[in-house]
Amino acid sequence: MFNDYHVMVTGATSGIGLGITKEFLAQGAKVIGLGRNFAKIKESFGSNFIPCKCDIMDEAQIADACKLIESEFGGRLDVLVSNAGADTPGHPESITIEEFDHAAHLLLLSGILMTKHTVPYLRKSQNASICHTSSIGSYMSMAHQANSILYSVFKMALSNYSCHCAGALAPIRVNAICPGLIRSSLMPDEAWDAFSAPELAQTIPSGRVADVSEVAKLVAYLSSEQAKFITGDVIKIDGGWYTTHARIAI
Repeated sequence: MFNDYHVMVTGATSGIGLGITKEFLAQGAKVIGLGRNFAKIKESFGSNFIPCKCDIMDEAQIADACKLIESEFGGRLDVLVSNAGADTPGHPESITIEEFDHAAHLLLLSGILMTKHTVPYLRKSQNASICHTSSIGSYMSMAHQANSILYSVFKMALSNYSCHCAGALAPIRVNAICPGLIRSSLMPDEAWDAFSAPELAQTIPSGRVADVSEVAKLVAYLSSEQAKFITGDVIKIDGGWYTTHARIAI
């Protein structure tokens, strides 16, 4: 489906970002994968994968990474998947300025800067698409997640930013996805075994935790010719978890 497509993925060395990278490569795309530790990737992806060490907290490194779009892709980018991120601490009673600044930069500003620096290349595509990875946590306010309040706040801001960009950057399509509980390499098997406990499964209409590949297929679809009329959307992929769990917990 993505033969002759040029794709850039941030956070490409692990978790959802790695799954997205594999999906695009499997469908014929050429992918520049941004990350900080490529030693995590055990398999070889061949010549269609261009690894780029980049700290997305550093705008100068982002600008340098985008130079690869010129040298490797001839200056055209078709898809940006802005996926990099991590959980960030910060309880309402003890948030520090340092915690706030770190969360804002990692979860929101990095996506804004990736967009800023790739738009000139995306404008050269006939089906340009940006997909930001937000989170189902952006919708939910739960007592047991009080220490992750900054994560929720800035993921919601990222979703809103994506919607605004759909108008501001048209005809480039811009969407955000909100994964729920996704089994990924970022957590050990025993942790996911706990997540898959019957008590949790009962709160998910689909009855299970999702696999990274399911998120990757959604991103691929949103980036494809088949999704040309989808832009400015924030799409949950959580097995219906939000519709039940949020109402139970908040």
